[in-house]
Amino acid sequence: MTSPKTWADSSAASPQPPEDTPETVVALAWAISRIYGWVPASASWEGRQSTRSLVEKYLYGRDKSAAEVRHDVAAEIPAAMDMAKTIIPALLENLEGHGDYVTNLKICLRAPFVEARHMGIVTSAVVAYEKMIGELVRTEAQGKARAESRYAGTVGEKLTVAGTVATLVPVDTDYGTSMLVVVEAGATVAKMFTTAAWAWEVKQGEEITLTAKVKDHQEYNGVKLTRPKKVG
Repeated sequence: MTSPKTWADSSAASPQPPEDTPETVVALAWAISRIYGWVPASASWEGRQSTRSLVEKYLYGRDKSAAEVRHDVAAEIPAAMDMAKTIIPALLENLEGHGDYVTNLKICLRAPFVEARHMGIVTSAVVAYEKMIGELVRTEAQGKARAESRYAGTVGEKLTVAGTVATLVPVDTDYGTSMLVVVEAGATVAKMFTTAAWAWEVKQGEEITLTAKVKDHQEYNGVKLTRPKKVG
């Protein structure tokens, strides 16, 4: 992709702005958001110029403010062109969703040129990419944590768990009322039902230490305990 050209670069007047490629628009949206921050169209009522409007100003503006935008963004253009080559294929291959937004964005990114009415959705590709990458990173981290997690103790073993009370829920049974207690202890989540008095005395968010027997292991790194006793 060559450096983006502006309407102001042309000496010939035209009744309509020229059409630009998706690569050009995405590159400019990325560069402009780096300089001015990402500004959605909804912020226009605050008197702020949206990223879309600044992209259009860069491309088609002929006044002093448009020249200032081009000057501010100039140094970012080489990196922005490289980013567009990364962003567009990544979105086309990996962006998932069943809504109109995802479908329409992919259609616009595959088009040879960006029509004026599609400028907003194409500039939003920058935000869609960043959100998608964030989700991919989180998913990868969760998968890694799951693969590396180890169940606490072995079934039948007495275990000491020190952590934070995350859940306290009284549960009625045929034998009376028990308290469901869930304790988050680092990588381990301990779940237990107990009628012990301490379960009615502790509060959610409180740091406690328990000893109990491991009843069974649950999905991920969860552990179900039985006969828990509060020791701290």
